[in-house]
Amino acid sequence: MTVETFELLVLLSLIAFTMNVVPVLGPPLWTVVALFVVQFDVPLFPATITSTAAGGGGRIVLALISRRLGRPVIRAQQRDVDELSALLQRHRRRLLPAAFVYSVALPTSWMFIAAGIVGSPLRGIYLGYWWSRAATDTVLVLGARTASEELVRDASLGPVALVMQGVGILTFLIFLRVPWVRWLHRVVVKNGGEDPTTAV
Repeated sequence: MTVETFELLVLLSLIAFTMNVVPVLGPPLWTVVALFVVQFDVPLFPATITSTAAGGGGRIVLALISRRLGRPVIRAQQRDVDELSALLQRHRRRLLPAAFVYSVALPTSWMFIAAGIVGSPLRGIYLGYWWSRAATDTVLVLGARTASEELVRDASLGPVALVMQGVGILTFLIFLRVPWVRWLHRVVVKNGGEDPTTAV
C-alpha cells in the first residue's frame, strides 16, 4: 500500500465518520466510497472495510448523543423504555444478527438513535452494522461503473432514497410508540411461558 493510498483511506474514514454522526439526508456512504475507488483508484476492499468501520464509529457517537438528549422526549414512556433496556441487556447476543439484517437496506441512523435512547448495548449493533454494510457497500460499489456528483446526489435525494428515509423515520417512530411492557406481558399470556421481562 502506497503512502498516497493510505492517506486517501484515512481521509475516507474521516469523511465516513463525520457523515454517520448526522442522522438524515446525507449521501449513502457507498456513493462516497465509489468516488474514491473510481476517481482515485483506492482499492475496493480496504475502502469498504475501513469506511464502514469508521462509519459505525460515527453511528456510535450518534447513539451516545441520543442517549443523553433523547430520554426527555419519551419521559412518559419511561417504564416501557426501562423494561426494553433490561430485556436487550439480557439478550444482547441477538442484537448482532438483528442489526445485520436491518442494515442491509434501511437507514441505520434511526436504529442507532433508538438504541441510544433505550440504552441498548451497542457492541453487537456496531458489529452487525459493520459486517452488513461492508458486504452490501462492496456489492454496490462493484455495480457502480461510474462515480460522480450526480450519483451521490441521486442516491441521497432521489425518489428511492427519500422513500427509504421515510421508512426509516416511520420504523423509528413506531419503535418509540410501542407499549413494550403491555406487549411483552401479552406474549407471556399467549404462550404460557416465562415472563420475557424477567427471563434470563
